Amino acid sequence: DQVFAARGEDLRIEVDGVDRLRTYADTITPEAACTSTQFHLQVSPEDFAAYWNAAQAIAGVQVALAANSPFLFGKELWHETRIPLFEQATDTRPEEIKVQGVRPRVWFGERWITSVFDLFEENLRYFPALLPLCDEQDPAETLDRGDIPELAELTLHNGTIYRWNRPVYAVADGRPHVRVENRVLPAGPTVADTL
Repeated sequence: DQVFAARGEDLRIEVDGVDRLRTYADTITPEAACTSTQFHLQVSPEDFAAYWNAAQAIAGVQVALAANSPFLFGKELWHETRIPLFEQATDTRPEEIKVQGVRPRVWFGERWITSVFDLFEENLRYFPALLPLCDEQDPAETLDRGDIPELAELTLHNGTIYRWNRPVYAVADGRPHVRVENRVLPAGPTVADTL
């Protein structure tokens, strides 16, 4: 609902491959065809940038080796049709905003990073909150008490920005950590295909 509220219009899907696909949707349901195998690598904050940059560097190779989705709605399109479909199905920008060069919520990125904070700061700068929910926990007060903040607002916002490699902050067993989430590889159609 929030994707469509932000967009203000129905979803137009256009993909040119061997065949041409032109269709509209009034939900993001076509995004369900974009499932992926998502690998998470927990790293230290100091090492995050090196691992994320490495994930970015190999993403093209991952797509090339694992491409398996050439068909959508009975049309033969890209070797990996998940890419344009995912970009279009979750795009919150109306057409007039797209032509102005405003970044989509699905994107690869545009530079190497030096810190995980580079990505979280980009998220705040470029992407308005899609689900503007406020958590009752005050992170500063939580830290002052000696506890670990959950940072629910950060994780919710980050979860609505669909990078192919995404930073993740979480708390598990009372310990905060960051992870590189690699979201490039397709899921299926069979376990053997995924492996």
